Amino acid sequence: MPITLSTDRTETALIYDAVHLFAMALHVLDTSQQIDVKPLSCDSTDTWDHGYSLINYMKNELNRLKSKEIENSIEH
Repeated sequence: MPITLSTDRTETALIYDAVHLFAMALHVLDTSQQIDVKPLSCDSTDTWDHGYSLINYMKNELNRLKSKEIENSIEH
């Protein structure tokens, strides 16, 4: 697929939104519980203790935003 100005802007916006959602999720997690940071190896099966909480928040927030978008499109 050739990269055009339109696809470049779309990809940039999607990356911005993803990073913003991740940062917001980390902030909420940090304010709601004590976050312990420990080194993890990519070669190990160990996971971060707070990983599921972080992912669940991000999924719930995305679902909330989608529902809000659908409600707004019905109202207009």
